[in-house]
Amino acid sequence: MQSINTKNKPLDYLFILPIYNETLILSKSLTLLNNYFKNKLKNKSWKIVVVDNNSTDFPNKIVSKFISTTELIKLNKKGRGYAIKEASKKINSNIYICLDIDIPLKLSDIQKLIKPVQENKASVAIGRRIGKRPIGRMVLTKSLHFINLILLDLNIHDSQCGAIVYNKSVVKTINNCMQNGYFLHTELLKRVSCRSDSIIEVPINWLESRFKRKSKINLIKDPIMGLKAIFEICQNFYPKLLKNSIALILTCVLIISTYIFAMHTFSKTGFYTAKYIANYYPYLLFFAITLGLLYILFGTFLKRALKTLPKGLVIFILIITFSAISFIAIQTLPYRSQDIYHDLVLIKGNINYGLNPYLTTPNELSAEAWTKYLVHWRDLQMTYGPIWVFILTVILKVTTSLIHILIIIKILFLIILVACGYLLNKIMNLLGMIKEKKIWFIGIFLFNPLVIQYFLIDLHTDIFICLSILLSYYFFLKKNYIASIFSLLGGGLIKYISLILVPIPLMKLILEKKQNKIITLLIIGIISCIIIFAAYYPFGLTPKLFQGIENELTQRFGTYESSFGSLILLQLTKNVAAVKLIGVTLAVISTFFYIKSKSPLRYIFPFIIIYCIGVPWFMPHYIVWIIPLSFILFPWWIIAISTFIIYLLGPSLVLPTSYVTLLITLMIIGYIVSQKIKKLLF
Repeated sequence: MQSINTKNKPLDYLFILPIYNETLILSKSLTLLNNYFKNKLKNKSWKIVVVDNNSTDFPNKIVSKFISTTELIKLNKKGRGYAIKEASKKINSNIYICLDIDIPLKLSDIQKLIKPVQENKASVAIGRRIGKRPIGRMVLTKSLHFINLILLDLNIHDSQCGAIVYNKSVVKTINNCMQNGYFLHTELLKRVSCRSDSIIEVPINWLESRFKRKSKINLIKDPIMGLKAIFEICQNFYPKLLKNSIALILTCVLIISTYIFAMHTFSKTGFYTAKYIANYYPYLLFFAITLGLLYILFGTFLKRALKTLPKGLVIFILIITFSAISFIAIQTLPYRSQDIYHDLVLIKGNINYGLNPYLTTPNELSAEAWTKYLVHWRDLQMTYGPIWVFILTVILKVTTSLIHILIIIKILFLIILVACGYLLNKIMNLLGMIKEKKIWFIGIFLFNPLVIQYFLIDLHTDIFICLSILLSYYFFLKKNYIASIFSLLGGGLIKYISLILVPIPLMKLILEKKQNKIITLLIIGIISCIIIFAAYYPFGLTPKLFQGIENELTQRFGTYESSFGSLILLQLTKNVAAVKLIGVTLAVISTFFYIKSKSPLRYIFPFIIIYCIGVPWFMPHYIVWIIPLSFILFPWWIIAISTFIIYLLGPSLVLPTSYVTLLITLMIIGYIVSQKIKKLLF
């Protein structure tokens, strides 16, 4: 071993062994380490420092036997963390290695821990214990990992591992740590992660009892002390933890309570649609106003929480709340819409009597008990695509109970909604958004009352359009334009509106593909035709299949329900179909705008055109098609106000739809103009 000069020249390695009354194994441990490192570290300067936390068994006699390589530091108080801090302060080294006194790992693994720090791949390397361990300790380790994730945003699987290595730059950070006990490691890791320094976890073979040493860990007392230490660390990093977490939790509790109240108000035996019952109008209006205002409050507190609370805690609160809302929504019968019953009646007619749902109306099935829930559209055939028919057919063949059917569909829609949130997260990753923004956008999307109401409670098929748009945009960003096209085709076979976006990935495919363009387009066209043919084949290939959608396009309108631009066109043309055709045509043309842009605006703008001038019958659930991508484009206040006033359209038309759509349009235009002015001035 080279000569040691700890004042002028730093050691290569310093091994720190904190002890308290460990004389029974101290000699064995020092012998083991000395024998190993004398061979492995021949050309390096190293030292072992035993830090005595006020032991009563006189370890100095044992340490004196290894005086050439080992030093004893005597402290007058207990605390593993205190021992590590004192040793780091007093002895200068390039790399520090902290180990439990019984050396409970393979000696070769110590070098595995040192390597990433020595090669400057990390500032800290901590062991991740593998191998056979007592169940109680494994549970404790996993529990601490979970708690650290929630309260400290610290994703280290084994933060309390007794083997940790750090470089010289971390010593100052250790000295700033407040913890003096076993949870110094946790605080150190949190501080290092806040400095954006690299931390590496190294799998190590753990030996629970190398020298038959009895563990000093108390599985009852120590976890309590650990929780106290973690809360202390959390409080140091997040001083507004209590105040802002209570505000967010209280808002979430109020939202859950409101959904519970709605469930008990409307979900009664034999009762399925409140919208058409005058006695329930005050309740509908109350829930619309309450949930709209709570959503604004939720968004405000969520934004504040993401700035002042651990992200893990915010995510945990959101998951628990969303799970509770979903559970309640699954039990709540549709009370703002009867559309699901219209489709179920037609599918039941197909299963029981072999009647084609695209050629049959509920009036022809008046003997079926479920028709009593239909107030309108009794003379309307199936208006949705064959994929939706297949889905409902499978469900009705599983069970004939209406309640069970609704629950199965709700669970399916919940899975799709979670998939939408997942896709939104993937899209934001591709757009390079930070974690805080991603949590924010996903939170205000999944908690949006329009989303909960129309997807999980009223079961509108618009959820498939939302999914197909997100999936198509995701593939569009990945430059997989063929998958993007077929994503829209899949949505179009449920609700045809998603097909207006097909020119977006199709144009990109044509512009960017250098060879075999015509062959590629032919293959896409042929495969699309085969899919469409196969989907409609079971129902007979006849133009009459589209009679339902034709009736909806030519008959469904109302001056009070029309958007502002649609109302003007309706007055000019006196033709409902012409208004809808103009809207769709202009929307398709708009897909050729922003050809070079990857902005979500490409996918949203066509629908904005339809909302403005192509819907003489505007339904609140139409807006949900573009809600996820709108969060990325528009500021929170526009989303919040738009959600609130559109949600009010559900129970009854408090204001004419034209006024509402005009207000939203003016807000968006005002925002865009203000942004342009800012760019010009600044």
